[in-house]
Amino acid sequence: MIPLFVFLLLSFSFNNKLLAGQKTTIFIICLFFWWFLESFRWESGTDFYNYYNNFDGLRVSHLRTDRFELGYNLLVLFCRDYLHFTYYIFNSLYYGVIFVLYFFSVKKVTQNPVLFLFIFFCFSVGLMGSTRQLMAVSIMFFATIYFLEKKKIWFILCIILASFFHRTIIICLVFVLLNNNIRYRYWLYIIAFAFITQISGLNTFIMGKAILILPEAFSQRFSSYLSEPVSESINLKIYLFGIFRRLLPIILLFIYKDKLNKLVENNMLRYILNILFFSLFAYIILSFSFTFIISRISIYFNIFEAVFYTWLLYIFIQEKKYMYVVALISFFLLLCVKYIMFYPNLFLPYKTIFFTL
Repeated sequence: MIPLFVFLLLSFSFNNKLLAGQKTTIFIICLFFWWFLESFRWESGTDFYNYYNNFDGLRVSHLRTDRFELGYNLLVLFCRDYLHFTYYIFNSLYYGVIFVLYFFSVKKVTQNPVLFLFIFFCFSVGLMGSTRQLMAVSIMFFATIYFLEKKKIWFILCIILASFFHRTIIICLVFVLLNNNIRYRYWLYIIAFAFITQISGLNTFIMGKAILILPEAFSQRFSSYLSEPVSESINLKIYLFGIFRRLLPIILLFIYKDKLNKLVENNMLRYILNILFFSLFAYIILSFSFTFIISRISIYFNIFEAVFYTWLLYIFIQEKKYMYVVALISFFLLLCVKYIMFYPNLFLPYKTIFFTL
C-alpha cells in the first residue's frame, strides 16, 4: 500500500497532461489517499497501540500530560465521551483536519502540489502514526504560509496552539526571527560554533541549560528525551550523511538562486534558506548526545525542504535537465526506503481494519 502510494504520487507528479487541467482534482485524490493510509491503520505505523489504548483508557480523573499533551487528550475526551465517537471516527476526522490544512497551505506555495506530496511523504513516511506531531506540523505550516509575513502574533498563537498537540513544536517560535534578513557570514559563525561545541562536548552543557529556561511543561518533556539510552545514538557515518543531506539544499539554493528568485518571492526564498541553515545547525549540535530530540524536530524543517525541492524540480523540468530530476527523485526514494527500513514491521505489510497489503 505504501509503495503503491509512492508510485502514484510519482506518476501524477510528472504527468503534464493530467496536471494541466486537473491539478486540483489530482491533488485532492492524493490527499485523500494519504488520509486513508493514516486514518484506518491497524497495527501499522508508529505508536499504534499507544494511541489506541490512550483513546480507550483515558479518564478525566486521571488526566495525565506527561505522555500525551493536554490539547490532544482533551480532544479525545470530548469526541469519545460527549460525541460518542469510536476510535476510527475520531481518527479519520482528526486526520481530516490535518489534510485540510495541507490543502490550503501547499497550494499557496508550490506550482506542483502533488510533487510536493511525493517529496514530503518520502521525508516523513517514518513518522506515519505520529498523530500528535503531524497535527502540530500542519498547524505550524499553515500559520507560516498565512500569518508569518504580516501577522506574527497570529503565527505565535498558532505555534502555542500546536504545542498542545506536541511540545517539540515550540522550537518553531524561532521561525519568527528567520523571516528576517540574516547575513550568510553569521550563519557560518553559528555553524562553526555548533561544530566546536559538538567536538568539545559543550553542547551537552549548553543544551541542558537551555532546556531549563523553557516553562516546566516543556522542559520536563525535553529532559525526558535526554534520558534515552545511548544505544539510540547515531554513528559517524550516519552523522556525516545527515550533514550532507541538510547541506545539499543550501548548496543548490545558492547555485540556482537567481532562477529561484524569478519563480518565488524573495522574502519566501530568504525564509526557506534561513530554515535550511537552522536545520543544519540543529543537526550538528544535537546529534550524538541529543539524537532523540533531533529525530523529533527534524520534520519541522523537512516540510520546508520539500517546498524548496519542489521549486527546484520545477526549474529542472522547465529546462529539461532530466538527469538532475532523476538524481533527486532517486535521492528521495532512497530516503523513503531508509526511513521505512528502520522499523520495517511497522510499515510492511501495511495493515488496515479492512485489509492487509
